Amino acid sequence: MIELARHRCVIASRQTFSAAEALAEALRAHRKAIVVGDTTRGGGHTGDFQPVGARFILFVPTGASTKGDEIEGRGVLPDVAVPSERALETAHRLALRRIVPTIVDSAQRRQFEQIQHDVDADAAGRTTTQGG
Repeated sequence: MIELARHRCVIASRQTFSAAEALAEALRAHRKAIVVGDTTRGGGHTGDFQPVGARFILFVPTGASTKGDEIEGRGVLPDVAVPSERALETAHRLALRRIVPTIVDSAQRRQFEQIQHDVDADAAGRTTTQGG
């Protein structure tokens, strides 16, 4: 079960690679965010290109995952697995579920409840109250 108190989300896809992958894993490992979307590409080593002779360069890894859980070749597994094209919508819905109950002002809370309703309805393919 995802701890919704950590309502910050990192959106990931098969296109997430290298430093972005390492950041996503570090934020999750340190309980600063949840990862929503697809498994990342699997190139989480940080490094730099070094010249080798006059015509070649070599990528030399200089760092790896912060917690020893190797993501190189495997990728970062999402906490909430959804196709990447639905990751932003899913993260939005997760954030609304966490935030709405904390709103004290009743008028503002009703506004956000309506937003939450519309976002949930949109996700389910139903018509919303906004836009017409």
